[in-house]
Amino acid sequence: MEERRGYVRVGLDVMVRWRTQAESSAGQPQKKAQSRNISVVGICLILREPVGIDETLELEFTLPGGSLIQGRGRVIWLGKFNAGEDKHAAGTGAFNAAGIKFLDISEADKKEIADFIIHRLSRGQQPLHENEE
Repeated sequence: MEERRGYVRVGLDVMVRWRTQAESSAGQPQKKAQSRNISVVGICLILREPVGIDETLELEFTLPGGSLIQGRGRVIWLGKFNAGEDKHAAGTGAFNAAGIKFLDISEADKKEIADFIIHRLSRGQQPLHENEE
């Protein structure tokens, strides 16, 4: 839960390409997920496929404005996403919500994410709090 407590998060709605390390080693194609929010240390994804806690994922996504972000992250929490209510809650909904902590991301990509968050906040977007997804 450390990602959710110590860092500013803002909403982010982009397509994220991902796969597990095992899938990458086997040459399997990337899957697609939708992001919900981002901080400099992690991202919340809505997945159609199940993943496990502590599973390592390879991630690739483009921030609004064109910056391609690539790296690896570890699943640190799981929940369910209820599209009808537009938030995740354990035990409801058809999709998996996953909190991903970035593990292996370049300093340049971290700076791009930080700049994106600062830009969003400077344009009036409110930061998300612990109970908001």
